[in-house]
Amino acid sequence: MAVGSALHYIADVVDDLGDIRIKRMFGGAGLFCDDLMFALEADGTVYFKADDVNRPAFEDAGSSPFSYEMSGKLRSMSYWQMPEDLADDPDELKNLASGALEAARRAARGKR
Repeated sequence: MAVGSALHYIADVVDDLGDIRIKRMFGGAGLFCDDLMFALEADGTVYFKADDVNRPAFEDAGSSPFSYEMSGKLRSMSYWQMPEDLADDPDELKNLASGALEAARRAARGKR
């Protein structure tokens, strides 16, 4: 699957949430709404922004956080793997994406 191809599908599902754009980055791609990244694709896997509010849904689905190794240490980010069964359910996918966008908005407000 080409970099960002899963994100193109998700972008189509959530196109009414705002100004949706995909940007290539770090060998993968990010999905942005109104300049806030709320999803990323790395190595063919999609991850959504998560925080204390929406993280339990990812944990309940058996998802794991996006992680990478840096300087010999494993680091995790606040993006969690999209449950595989959501690819076949546009309504649930949009629900999860909306929650991820809200998590990105909460994080942005917290940085101000």
